[in-house]
Amino acid sequence: MELPELLRKSAEKEFARYCEGKVPPCFRNEVRVSFRIDGDSVTLFEERITLSNPSGWSGRRIAQFRYQPDLNQWSLHYPVARDAWSLYLNAGPTLNLKRLLQALDDDPFHSFWQ
Repeated sequence: MELPELLRKSAEKEFARYCEGKVPPCFRNEVRVSFRIDGDSVTLFEERITLSNPSGWSGRRIAQFRYQPDLNQWSLHYPVARDAWSLYLNAGPTLNLKRLLQALDDDPFHSFWQ
């Protein structure tokens, strides 16, 4: 299911702002944080220059935010396997993406940024 248009635009702005502020400008030629919206979820990636090809980037999944339309809320998930995610229990579902992004950064369990 696709995100409603207004919610998608709001999420795009919030994630773009987050990604832009995550890496200091002096390191952006080596590392970046990006996101991809797919249906009703947003996946956050950390990308780095590959050693074998300096013009190429390789990425790893950091977090996934899933919108639940029946609850009108977002939930935060962390990667556990190649294509698997687990619900992050330290931050409950909310409509406030800023709250979930803050939980991502505050993560005392190191489930995301390793």
